[in-house]
Amino acid sequence: MNQNLIGINQMAKKLDVPISWIYSRTRTNDIPHYKVGKYCKFDESEVWDWLEKERFPNVSYDSSGYRYNDLPRILADFDVGLVIYKGNTTNFIYNVPNKMFEYLVCGLDVWFPKEMKGICNFFNRTPAPILKLDFTSLDKMIPLDSSTAISETFDRTSLTAEQAFAPLLGQLGMTPLEHQA
Repeated sequence: MNQNLIGINQMAKKLDVPISWIYSRTRTNDIPHYKVGKYCKFDESEVWDWLEKERFPNVSYDSSGYRYNDLPRILADFDVGLVIYKGNTTNFIYNVPNKMFEYLVCGLDVWFPKEMKGICNFFNRTPAPILKLDFTSLDKMIPLDSSTAISETFDRTSLTAEQAFAPLLGQLGMTPLEHQA
């Protein structure tokens, strides 16, 4: 056992899962943990070992992480990028995360939860290959809207800052090159 144990909040953040997911695994003794009084503590290396041994069929990970510049090469091996936000804060509900644009530029279709109104607005205004899903009933896996047929014809180079700012610059009476002077 590592002498540097971490708490349940830290473990949930490291795994990018809800605290409730950790609690449910501690109650069934699925995830390795230690009871220190009334608190659950975790040896991070034991948890990573446990995840590796479990071999969840639909999850791939590398506990050492990836360099950001390597992501386009790595993502080329995938078909879909998931935006998995709970929509539990106003910011998460109304934003369009950079992750979505990174997935699109890397050639992936993007699936996102219906609660994300910012992406819904983007979805309704662009032919990008993005798919709105109800993540609470994935067993049914029925898309709420679909634009996957556009996937092959969507121009991913249109996802640039210049393209995004062109309407604003037009309203200001500027051309894209004028703002650089």
